[in-house]
Amino acid sequence: FGQGGFGGISGGGPSGGEGATVELSGHTGPHGRLMGVYRQVPGRQVHGAQVYAKPSPAADSASTDGNPRFLIFKSSGTGKWVVTDSETHLSSNRGYLRCADAAGGGARPPRGGV
Repeated sequence: FGQGGFGGISGGGPSGGEGATVELSGHTGPHGRLMGVYRQVPGRQVHGAQVYAKPSPAADSASTDGNPRFLIFKSSGTGKWVVTDSETHLSSNRGYLRCADAAGGGARPPRGGV
């Protein structure tokens, strides 16, 4: 998907522990709303990996399931990191952007393209 990417991990030490952030950048147009800094959701894991969240813009508060935020999670099917705005997508491995490569067993998103 174009030249966007997971900008990398910061905070929470080298293992990306609690307080870690992920920055998504590079996309414009319909995927531009997904860009920004996502923060680890304390104590939340899906498919054995951390979940990251960011508030959605006020003008876009009506996400597909009424959830006022965007999420990054690891797909159980492909092992790729996925960006969505719906909690129901977590169990069905659906979303709007996927990391270009599988996570390789990583518990947090890699640097690189989506």
